[in-house]
Amino acid sequence: MKKMILECVTVLCVAGFISNAQALTVTTNAVEDTYVRGGIYAHTNYNDASELQLKYHTGSMENTREIYYKFDLAALTNLPGVIESATIELYRSNGSGGQPIHAVCETFTDLAWSANDITWSNPPAMAISQFPSQTDYNPRASEFANDMTPGETSWFRVDFTDRLNEYVDAGRTGVTVHIYGGTPNSSPYAYFIALEHGSTDKHPRLEVVCRTYPVGLAAAAPVTGGGVTVSWRAYPQATGYTLEMADSEDGPWTTESVSGTSHVDTGISYGSLRYYRVTATLPVAQSDTSPVVRCVGQAVRAALADTYVDSSNKDDLYGEGEVLRVKNSGGVSYHRESLLRFNVAGLGAASARLRIYHGSTTGDNDNPSPFRSNGLIVLRKVDDTGWDEGSVTWNTLVASGFTLPNNPGASLISGEICRFYTAGTNAKWFDLDVSDVVNRYATNGVVMFELCAAYQADGGSLFLFSSKEAGATAPELIVSGRPFGQPGPVSAVSTNTTATLSWEGLLEAKSYRILKAAQASGPFSLLGTTTDTVYEDSSLVYGFAAYYRIEPVAVDDSLGPQSESVEVFPLVTEILSPTADAHVQYNEDKFMGALPTIWVKRYNGYDREGFLQFDITNLPARVYSNAVLRIVAATQEANVDRSNTQVVIERIEPFAWIDATLNWSLATANLSLPTSTGYVPTYELARFQAEDADLGTVYEFDVSSQLTAARRAGDQLQLHVYVATANPANSAKSLTFFSKESSVESYRPTLTCTYNPRSFGTLILLR
Repeated sequence: MKKMILECVTVLCVAGFISNAQALTVTTNAVEDTYVRGGIYAHTNYNDASELQLKYHTGSMENTREIYYKFDLAALTNLPGVIESATIELYRSNGSGGQPIHAVCETFTDLAWSANDITWSNPPAMAISQFPSQTDYNPRASEFANDMTPGETSWFRVDFTDRLNEYVDAGRTGVTVHIYGGTPNSSPYAYFIALEHGSTDKHPRLEVVCRTYPVGLAAAAPVTGGGVTVSWRAYPQATGYTLEMADSEDGPWTTESVSGTSHVDTGISYGSLRYYRVTATLPVAQSDTSPVVRCVGQAVRAALADTYVDSSNKDDLYGEGEVLRVKNSGGVSYHRESLLRFNVAGLGAASARLRIYHGSTTGDNDNPSPFRSNGLIVLRKVDDTGWDEGSVTWNTLVASGFTLPNNPGASLISGEICRFYTAGTNAKWFDLDVSDVVNRYATNGVVMFELCAAYQADGGSLFLFSSKEAGATAPELIVSGRPFGQPGPVSAVSTNTTATLSWEGLLEAKSYRILKAAQASGPFSLLGTTTDTVYEDSSLVYGFAAYYRIEPVAVDDSLGPQSESVEVFPLVTEILSPTADAHVQYNEDKFMGALPTIWVKRYNGYDREGFLQFDITNLPARVYSNAVLRIVAATQEANVDRSNTQVVIERIEPFAWIDATLNWSLATANLSLPTSTGYVPTYELARFQAEDADLGTVYEFDVSSQLTAARRAGDQLQLHVYVATANPANSAKSLTFFSKESSVESYRPTLTCTYNPRSFGTLILLR
């Protein structure tokens, strides 16, 4: 199996894998879908709609729309492995508005509803009369949200993995998905392709990827008492697991038999590297081994101090409570700002993340537990003024020179790190990247943060976060890094003349020396220095290998240990233009090889077929790492129904033609043209949907195997492009793309061939 290494540097960071181990992808369309609309449309059924509408209008119920989908899960209950990922995919066909749409999805298992009769006033049984247009609406099961770009027409994807695993484990036969717009504004809206739409390739669907090894392998931050928790998802029918651990990606590996799906590894310290992989023990065999996950030793720091201050109670103390409060009323009164201080002494960081819990589990007299709000929170870096949580108040903080923002919702504020949307219906953790602050702005080993509210509707919402007194939900700073030592691993990407090197940074290194040699054993000489962890060498020479090492330089100018050598052998890239290209028209002897565009079309006697010819005589007879055909769409035929236009590209056996001689008669004399949908291409290399083609749309296809075959057969690669979709009445299935005669060079067809000159050896006899 190909070795895959991924790095976990955040708490419970689950990486995605690509592996040569068996993978099965199952895609299932929704079995029912519809949308509902409020107000005067509350009793209207929209089951026959070809597009499903989503909108959230705070001032008008009749302009608010919500969507329901039903998916059948029966096909997923007996998968030969474990679900690695599940994604709900919806195609957004239209939309507008001046800001992103914050679409919220919730799921429930009630399937006793039909798209034929569902309305706003008659929702699924699990739905209640209350709708998301009301601020205290709470989803009933799972909530997950994504933002959509205004006006963007594209796939909208939502991760459904965890919820689907729960449903499959429970034997559920189906799921209902309810989507509503969570952006409280009258402008943004989105339309999605429905099951009734003719574009079947854009119907709502659920894509599930199954793997034959345990998935979800992750290394968490150090646990109480030391060590790292390594965990993974349960594998079906597993009787146990073998966890392998090593200090190097090449081993040696130590093994640990584990009965559950987690293990605490005490063999890792802050800044060190540790590698993990896991195998499931099945009743009759072992599963495949998971890809390798690499973990950098992490440190968890609890807050040294945290509190909030209140502009309406300027002399009150709040440092000993379990709640951090944040509010922005839009004025100078009733502001609450929360402060957090962390000790990072001795922890120079490659990365750092602040984890805070919104929706405190503890309430107070005027805010029953739990209390959560919707809105934007601003996290900003502030200077430490030496405050003490047992004595700091609004007045003492201001008196110390600390500046509190009156209106953080207006624009970017001083020291702002990020903003995050609470979507406050469920309590949740927020994981915020503060690497730059910890790396650059720690003062005397201390960093300090402030939480401000940017959302001001209804006089200002109140947000509650857990403080350091809250126990399991207390704030924490997760720091990941490597101490000064050997850089690595070093990776390299090369082109014809350039090598791009990259490596992991070291905490105490102020710069790096780049060493280069012509042989792996040296001698190495200094090529250059950099303060970055990326370096580009543009002095590669065709046919000659180069070897590199990275040497760190400490603050005191002492040199650290050099990295392992990395070899680079320059690849060669050649870009070919067509020697001839043209299209022919059904039963006509016109020559159309001098036109700036090539038409392929299927429409009642006006069928057109495209041809491309590349001279590969001068290409070395080598094994190509890849060859890519690139064509660019031109302006498409107007006022016709181009839906479901499927285009096929095939390699054909070469015959003699040039631009000025190719017509329908010559083409049909040398090969069979697809005048019917029953045509079967001999050497098909690509089949794609082109109904959405527009001026400048780029299509790229891997033609490596076909280039190799053509190279064996002769000195030309000839390609045939045609439309495979039958056309119903009043529709024309067509695609227009630029030819080599285009006045814009970047629009012309090209064939890009990349190979390693070192392959000139025992594998060169391709002809």
